[in-house]
Amino acid sequence: MTDTTARAYAKEAGTFKITARANDGSGKYGEITIKVVPKNPVPTMHTVTMMSDAVGYPKTVVVEDGKAIGDKLDMDLTKPNAVFKGWSRNTAAGPVDFTRDTLVYANTIVYAVFDYQNPKMVESIDLQLSRTNINAGDYVDALALVNPVDASNKDIRFTVTPSLNVEKTSLTTARIYAAREGRYTLRAESTDGSNVFKQVVFEVNDSGTGPIPSTHAKVVFNADGDNNFPRVLTVKKGEALGGRMPADPVRQGFRFKEWRIVGGAGATLTKDTRIDQDTEVYARYIKEGLISKKIKNITLLAGSTLLELNDQTAIGALIDPEDADYKDLTFTSLNPSVLKVDKTGEIAARATAKKRGSAVVRAEANDGSGVAAR
Repeated sequence: MTDTTARAYAKEAGTFKITARANDGSGKYGEITIKVVPKNPVPTMHTVTMMSDAVGYPKTVVVEDGKAIGDKLDMDLTKPNAVFKGWSRNTAAGPVDFTRDTLVYANTIVYAVFDYQNPKMVESIDLQLSRTNINAGDYVDALALVNPVDASNKDIRFTVTPSLNVEKTSLTTARIYAAREGRYTLRAESTDGSNVFKQVVFEVNDSGTGPIPSTHAKVVFNADGDNNFPRVLTVKKGEALGGRMPADPVRQGFRFKEWRIVGGAGATLTKDTRIDQDTEVYARYIKEGLISKKIKNITLLAGSTLLELNDQTAIGALIDPEDADYKDLTFTSLNPSVLKVDKTGEIAARATAKKRGSAVVRAEANDGSGVAAR
């Protein structure tokens, strides 16, 4: 401040007198009385996210701490051959325990509960992660592909052991915060009473050097239809795997063709390929015999549809009929400068945000049916 100014800091409410005295020996002084009043407290707000597979959901609203959600809670949901019962803080199977009069004290997720006339149960779950090379501090999207596509209750419960923070982002997707290095098991379990589940094991690397020396690289082998995969091998950078290559995967009704490098623009990996960085590959097969049962419909799902720059998310496809003879798809980004799409399996891909903008992902069947989806 200056010779004739000062600043007062109001530490508490009350009435205070400030005196200013001259320092020239004149004995002159002045006074001012200041009243300090309490600030109007800024209310704490919480989010309530309504989960449903109806159009327009998930949907999030904001509620003041300790207040009821009131008319912000939707109560007019409709689904074919089903009657809406209410909202549950547990799962889409109930019980109904959240109403317009329920007081909100924390961020809350609620699930729409329906009564079905002829419920169609979940028969199988496929589980995908948005990335395989995970470092401590990363966020990873989990995507559950539920079969049949028209199952009545597609709500999936996600858990990680040992415990990591898991936040549901839709009925079939979740975001995991990889807080620390280690080996983890992700479990995706149906909530419709069918007791169907799928588990995948993943590793979180130290955010510094990772689990292997910096002189080495990791090669991840994925193969649909063979329970011996995925497999992970390490190799010194600049060298090939040679005789350490895994045996060709075995899949009934198919013949193994090659290992395709994810993000490699169609490049293949062989025993002679020199590895310079962490690499992921997937098995390509040739269908034996005629393709008689072709794909009729493709439904695309993404772990997240809102990405930050360089974020990645998993893309998966539900195939109808589920027992189609040849499910292999070609994935394409219709705006590759914004969103890069790399195939990671027969019905799976990984999308990477390259710059700001919007993009559409297209998946086309390779069985000659001409079926495609966006």
